[in-house]
Amino acid sequence: MLYDDLSEVGRGQSRALGEWFRDRGVRFDLVIAGGLKRQQITAQEIVEAIGTDAAISIDSRWSEFDLDGVYAGIGPLLARDDEQFHAEYKELQRDSADPDSAAHRNWRSCDVTVVKAWIEGRYAEFEGESFAAFGARVRRRFLPFRGI
Repeated sequence: MLYDDLSEVGRGQSRALGEWFRDRGVRFDLVIAGGLKRQQITAQEIVEAIGTDAAISIDSRWSEFDLDGVYAGIGPLLARDDEQFHAEYKELQRDSADPDSAAHRNWRSCDVTVVKAWIEGRYAEFEGESFAAFGARVRRRFLPFRGI
């Protein structure tokens, strides 16, 4: 299940960013957030802290990549090819079975290994969204704002 909440720390960080913008006179007519609840809360906290009535547009193309999907596709392939990763991956799977485990909130070296393999396109047989496709999805949404 995808984690989709914004912690109090995240809310505070969002407000601090909005205050930073406000204190420097930065204003927005439009704020774009991805389709996830936590992205929309972040946008709302920033807009409120700025003190603007900027519209918030929701566009799922700006949603983050699916780490669970990347793990499901690339993790077993890395485990097959890398003995150290295999051990870390099994430990992560055990820890992740506990919903209260810190494994759900902290990055481990095996997380970095999976994401690095994804970015590098190391496994062509991976069936999920590639890093290149993820980048293209985000750029397609951004292009109208750059006059391209």
